[in-house]
Amino acid sequence: MSTTVIGMAASTLLSGFIHIQPGNTRLKAFFIYNFTRHLRWPDNSGISFNIGVVDDELMETSLKQVLLNKTNNHHRFEVISVHTPEQAENCRLIFIPEIHNYRIKEFVRYFQSGHVLIVTEGKGMTQKGAAISLIEQNNRVSFEINDSILKRNRIKVTNELLHLGRSTL
Repeated sequence: MSTTVIGMAASTLLSGFIHIQPGNTRLKAFFIYNFTRHLRWPDNSGISFNIGVVDDELMETSLKQVLLNKTNNHHRFEVISVHTPEQAENCRLIFIPEIHNYRIKEFVRYFQSGHVLIVTEGKGMTQKGAAISLIEQNNRVSFEINDSILKRNRIKVTNELLHLGRSTL
């Protein structure tokens, strides 16, 4: 009996450990999808809503799974891998994972006059040019949002999303 309980506990613990990263990545992908539901871009032309993911295969895969058969204002989602800002020219949203936050200035500078939403990970990234930054703390995911960047990029945001996130200036 005690061997079974220990075996089950070890199995549960190990399975939780192995799946913690993909689980959080999938949760973050759901956050990104929900962001798109609470934001409106000024230009709704085109047949797809392109999301660029900077060098993060796991997030790219998670987003493709989460966005499968979903649309944004009748535009199907396309998730593409990008390495440079030039490769993300047709994207409305760019996700920069925490490991690549050092590249945020490069993307912000390139898209400073466009209607592109930059989403990153980590505290304080909305003060460095990201419009939204996902934050993991105590096994919970929350986000910071910078309304002035959204206004500058002429991306309209719902009050609901503003109230859910931590506002930064």
